[in-house]
Amino acid sequence: MTQPRSTQLACPRCEVRGAFIIDVLPKDHVDEQGRGAECNRQWDASSCCTCLHCHHQATAGDFIAKARGASVARYDHAFTIAFSVVSSHPMARDVAPAQLRAAILTRLASLADDELNEAIGAPYDSYELDAPSGEEP
Repeated sequence: MTQPRSTQLACPRCEVRGAFIIDVLPKDHVDEQGRGAECNRQWDASSCCTCLHCHHQATAGDFIAKARGASVARYDHAFTIAFSVVSSHPMARDVAPAQLRAAILTRLASLADDELNEAIGAPYDSYELDAPSGEEP
């Protein structure tokens, strides 16, 4: 796993360098008794990276490409989230838009940040935007 230095990264959105959170994979060598001999944390171009300045999230590879001056491909993703509404009609025909909005907001507010990805899951549709990063689509 290649581990670039943080100085080799730049945010694709705001171009700040060196202020990031990078998701790392712990690696531990275990001996025959099951004890960890060493533990180190590694990341590579596929690791999720978050800019601490503008909170933009992308792969570390996108941050590396931006630091090298390359245009970074950008994608539009569609997600879904489950929520529930109690109703008197079997097909929910008595549910008002305001009830839907309140139920969605309640569901979002009930989730901790680390639970949000699990509740939403993978995107059901994604496509690459036409314009390179930093240009208007």
